[in-house]
Amino acid sequence: MFIKLAGTAMAVIMASSFAQADQWTSGASLNQARGSFGAAVDWDGRIYAIGGRIATCVGTITDTVEVFDSGVWSYGPSISSPRDGIASTGVNGFIYAIGGSNQIEPLTIVERLDTTVSGSSWITIAQLNIPRTLPCIAVDDCGRIYAIGGQTWDPSDTNNTIEAMTSVERYDPARPELGWTLLPWQLNTGRLLAGCVAAEDGRIFVFGGQGFTGIGGSGVHLDSYEVFDPSNSAAGWTQFAQPIIGPNSNQDEATLGADGLVYIAGGWLPGFSNRAVRYDPATDTWEMWDSIQTFRSEHRLITTKNGEVMVIGGTDVACTAYTLTSTEILDTNRCDLDIDKNGLIDVEDLLALLGAWGACP
Repeated sequence: MFIKLAGTAMAVIMASSFAQADQWTSGASLNQARGSFGAAVDWDGRIYAIGGRIATCVGTITDTVEVFDSGVWSYGPSISSPRDGIASTGVNGFIYAIGGSNQIEPLTIVERLDTTVSGSSWITIAQLNIPRTLPCIAVDDCGRIYAIGGQTWDPSDTNNTIEAMTSVERYDPARPELGWTLLPWQLNTGRLLAGCVAAEDGRIFVFGGQGFTGIGGSGVHLDSYEVFDPSNSAAGWTQFAQPIIGPNSNQDEATLGADGLVYIAGGWLPGFSNRAVRYDPATDTWEMWDSIQTFRSEHRLITTKNGEVMVIGGTDVACTAYTLTSTEILDTNRCDLDIDKNGLIDVEDLLALLGAWGACP
């Protein structure tokens, strides 16, 4: 491949290598089987599995945290109290554990761990405005955290009315005094167990999940997806006309691979699923992908510092004591700077890369 420099006659031949993302392989196992937990990656590439459920569907929940480092899972500092349905992310050396449920009520609690200081403990920071469990999380180009959708209910409501949430909250770690802001731009469809991804162009996508409506929570599997552009927030959320391809799951756990594509894997169809699909945000196109090895739901999907997609834990037997310790890995690395796909790495590609560096409001 040639690198063409405008204004010069110099061409540099560049060898490019591409890692084909085509097969899931087994990874190191957790010490504790867990589902419906939080997962995040810190600055140094350590992976955190936070809280979650370790027994039956409405059984034992945990405050334990495991950390994957140098190929091994070990226990780290516990969060303040046992809960499941946690959403997590890593920003600027901090890991956040957001919301969740104590299996009595949804929670507003948010905790943060400073991973840059050895021996740090979780501290409680500004709380969510609305109690929510099973939301999804995205981080925009300015480092602001979005808590999107989820599930909520009033424990004092004898009708047991369950809501799949359309509301979105945002927290700016650079301006903690503002706390969480309830945004005026709501999802078009209430959803929990959805997948949230911030794409390379800065747009935030939310995929599928499950809708709940009315007394007792009548569930519906969602195959729709929506997008929000923080640089044009007044436009709000736009729902795409086409559906997510493949079997329609109630959980669309998603992550952005090193190749800039969104990977979604596992879920419940009904029946535990090993389906995997991937999505190109640049072209709005879908394709079926290599299935994961283990049928699972209530798992987590993250991208490692090395550019690999990792599936972590979950459950594969409905409402029993069996949740999974296993992990799986898919290599999505690429070496491709030809942004405009014209066969050359040229000034237009560099401008496209620089254009992604927008000013933060």
